[in-house]
Order: sequence, then C-alpha cells, then structure tokens
Amino acid sequence: MAEKTYSNLQQRLGEWLEKEENPSEKSERLRESQSQATRIAEQLQQSQVRNSELAAEIDTLKSQIAKQAELNQKDRLAKESAESQSKDLMAKQTAAESDLNQLKATLQEKLRIVGDLTQIQQQIAERNVAWEEAQDQAAKLIKERDNAKDKADRLEKLLASSGSKSSGDLVKMSEQEILRIEAIDTKDWQATDVAFRNERKKYLELVRKRVQLLKDFAATSPTIRQIEGDLASHESVLRRALRQRDDADHKKFLELEQRLLTKRVGRNELVEKIGRLPNSISVIEIDQQIESLISQQSRYLEGHERAIGKRLFDLSEYISIGSIKAGENAGDLLTLDINGVEVRFRWCPAGLFEMGSPSSEPGRESDENQVRVTHLRGFWIMETECSQQLWTAIMGKMKSDWSENVGIGDDYPAYNVSYDDTVHMANKMNSILQDLGLNDFYEIRLPTEAQWEYAVRAGSKTAYCFGNEEKILGDYAWYSANSGGDNHPVGTKKPNAWGIKDGHGSLWEWCSDWYDSRLTGGTDPVGPSKGSVRVYRGGSWLFGATLCRSAHRGRGGPDYRYSYLGFRLALSSSGIPKSPE
Repeated sequence: MAEKTYSNLQQRLGEWLEKEENPSEKSERLRESQSQATRIAEQLQQSQVRNSELAAEIDTLKSQIAKQAELNQKDRLAKESAESQSKDLMAKQTAAESDLNQLKATLQEKLRIVGDLTQIQQQIAERNVAWEEAQDQAAKLIKERDNAKDKADRLEKLLASSGSKSSGDLVKMSEQEILRIEAIDTKDWQATDVAFRNERKKYLELVRKRVQLLKDFAATSPTIRQIEGDLASHESVLRRALRQRDDADHKKFLELEQRLLTKRVGRNELVEKIGRLPNSISVIEIDQQIESLISQQSRYLEGHERAIGKRLFDLSEYISIGSIKAGENAGDLLTLDINGVEVRFRWCPAGLFEMGSPSSEPGRESDENQVRVTHLRGFWIMETECSQQLWTAIMGKMKSDWSENVGIGDDYPAYNVSYDDTVHMANKMNSILQDLGLNDFYEIRLPTEAQWEYAVRAGSKTAYCFGNEEKILGDYAWYSANSGGDNHPVGTKKPNAWGIKDGHGSLWEWCSDWYDSRLTGGTDPVGPSKGSVRVYRGGSWLFGATLCRSAHRGRGGPDYRYSYLGFRLALSSSGIPKSPE
C-alpha cells in the first residue's frame, strides 16, 4: 500500500513539474515533494519492519497453537488411557475381591477341618491312654504268668541238675535279681539297657564257660550240670531284664510319637493355614526335625512291638551261641555275642545276578559295565556298618582320630579305618570265634565286591535297592542332601529287602578286592590277583546321590583313612574263595 502511494506521488510530481512554469515554485514544491517522499519512504521502511515483526509474531503464534494442539491431543489420549486403565483396575479389583472371598471360604473350611483333626487326635490320644492302661493290665497278667512259668521251668531244670547249690537257693537268688531289675524305672531307658546288657553278658559268659568245660567234662558230669543250673536260673533274670527294656522302649517310642504328632501338626499349620511353601526354610527345618525323630524312633521299634504284643517275644535270638549254620531264607537273622557286643548278620542266599549298571542308568561310569555273577554258596553279612562299640570291644580301645565333630559314641559307625585295619580286626574276631568253637565252617572277612553289591541290591536291578527315584533315597540313606554335613548312628534308616541297612550312604565301605577298571564276573569272583588300590562301595554322608548307587565303585590305597570311610564284615563259608592279600 505504502509503495503504491509513493509511486503515485512520484508520478503526480512529474506531471506537475511538466505543467509548472515558475522555476522557483517548482523548486520549492520539488523540495516539499522530496521531503514528503522521504517521510513516506521512512514510513514504508517502518511498515516493512513492522510487517516482519508481525510475521514473526504470527509464526510464533502458529507454533504455540500447534504445540497447544499437540498437548491437547496428548491430554486427550492420556485421559482415554486413564479411563481404560481405571476400568481394568476396577475389573481386577472385582476379581480379586471374588478370589479373596473364595480363599476366605476355603480357609474357614480348612480351619474347620483342622479343628476336626485336633478333636480326632484328642480322641485318639484318649483311646491310646485307655489302650495303654489295658496293655499295662495285660502286661501285669503276662508278668504273673511268666513268673509262674519261669519258676516252674527253673525248678524242673534245676531238679535235674546237681551241685553245691540247691534248686531252691538258685530260684531264690534269681527272684532277688528279678526284683532288683523290676525296681528300675522304665522311664530311664539307659538304666534298663545297661541292666539288660549286663545280664546278657553274665549269661553268655556262662555259655562260653560251659563250651570250654565240655572239652574236659562229660555232659552228664556234676560240673556241667551245675553250670546248666546256673544258666537256667539266670535265663529268667535275663528274660525279665529284656521285658523291662521293652517297656522302656515302648515309653520312648510313644514319647517320640507324640513329638512327631506335634511337629506334623505344626508343619500342616505352616503350609495350610499360614501359606508357607514346602521348600521354604521354616518348613524344611521342620521336615529335618521330623526325619530325625523318625530315625530316633526306629531304635525303639522292636521293643515297642514286643511290649504291645505285635512281635513275638523270643529270647533265643539274644542268647543263642550255637554253631553258625546257613540261613534258610534271604534276610534270616543271625545274632552273635562277640566280646559282649551283639552283632547282627543277615543271610544272603546262593544265586545269580547282574553286577554293575546298564548303559541307560543315569550317572553310571565306564568301570560299571555289567557282568554275570554266580554265588554258589550263601553267606552272612553284617546288618549295619561296624559300630564304634564293636570296634572298641574287639580292638580294646577307641580310635584316637574319632571326634565329636564327625560323630563319636557306641552307635556311631567306625570311621578313619584303613583296609589294613579292617583285616586286623577280622583276624581278631576270628580268634574269638575259634575260642568259642564257632568258626569250624565260617570265617569273618571283608565281603568281596561281588558279595557287597549282591547283598545291597537284595534282588533289585535298579540304581538303588528300592528303585530309581532319587527323592526316596533319604528314607534309606544318609547322604549330602539330608545329613547336614554330619555322620549319623548306624541302622537309623530303612533296610533293604534282606534287612540290610546303610548299604547306601552313611560311610563308604571297604571290600576285599583289588581294583580293576573292568568288573570280574563268573563264579564267586574275588577280583584281580594284585593291584595298588582296593575297592570301596556305597557312598557316604558327604557325597551326592549318584555316588550312593548300588553299582558305583570307589577306590583307594590300603592305608587310606577318611572320616567318610568305614566297613562291614561278612561271615563266609570256608569253601568260598578269598580275595588275594
């Protein structure tokens, strides 16, 4: 607009100058026109500056409007998203409230069940009390009957004997001993056990004395009849001592049963009521406590079952010291008293088996390739690993390298024992059996590798004596997953089908064979004729499940001694070949 006005003025100025004739007027008007043109030019310049500023402001406003529109769009989208999330949250809250109501209903039902369970347990406890009272009454009647029978039997036996002591005196002495034993409080299990062991030791000393005397005296001589009278009298004392310990076993068993019940109820409350996971630390601790209580309880099971009449009362298995004979059935029990310690053996019959492991067995190693083995003769093998009590009784003293850190006590296994140590102990035991006239046809040795695996398998063909499932191993073995890094007493886990315990885990066990990477098969195999290291089997409390398999083989020098290495002995017929020394 300003530019157009400026052009018009210039044009008019030109036209006017052409028409004017007076030069001075023209000059004046020319100056005015130039001044006006200058002002217009300045106004034009100012207008252009202003236009530029207005254009910049317009651009700024457009930018602000675009940003505001963008923000408005984001706000709208955010609002829509918030509304959607709000709806989802409301739906989830409704579902959560429904689940919570359902959980409340389930919890109330479980609490009702727990209440019913508690009531049932209380009723069971009341019935147990009544049952125990009935058992006590029955025990009193049995005691009266046994006393009468004992007295009659002793009189009958003693009347057939002769000697310096009259039958009446012997009966009176035995009755005094019985009264002394009956005075022991059955709540004191240790006292009842000591009394029974002492009486058993006295009885077996009389048996040994009779065996020795029969070498110089006839069976009908007064000397032999006198000792037989003493045996008849003392047998009734021993019977009462065993019954007293059985009563103590029964009380211990029930005490542990009550503790187990409390632990199990506590575990159920943790898992069912509080919601702890089975693999949480608190639940695992209770599971370990339960497992420990079950292991303790197993020690008192036999006496408990005799006390309640579930198992027959048979004193003969505690006092038999006759000649060693072959068993009739797999797992038959042989009990020998050796230097005052009861040693239990299990019978392993003649038979065939596949030694080693199949290629499909997880964890197998290259030295486990299967071979067929034939045992022409059966043999006896110790029910558990050698205990520290037996070691001390035979060797005369405890080993100096047993410690509280690893485990020390009569029922703990003997460890830190070399192969050479086991051979020395077996020789000493054979001398004791020879003195008793018991090893004419059998001798004590380390089992061969084939005997060991045959006994531990007990007819099984799986990785373990019970099957292939590692999760069950803890019922049969102390190993790294359940030992707590400690040794444990012998015989506290389940036995295999032949009554043999601790074949898996607890301690590695020496065998008599020299080691070779190839198993020796055939008939009654004894391994290589020579070597540098001996075989040991079974895994231990320090090692994992794979090493506890029936077929796994360990090896070490004959002088090796470790806290996880022990042994058990076998009674083998003299006709079974020996491993080379």
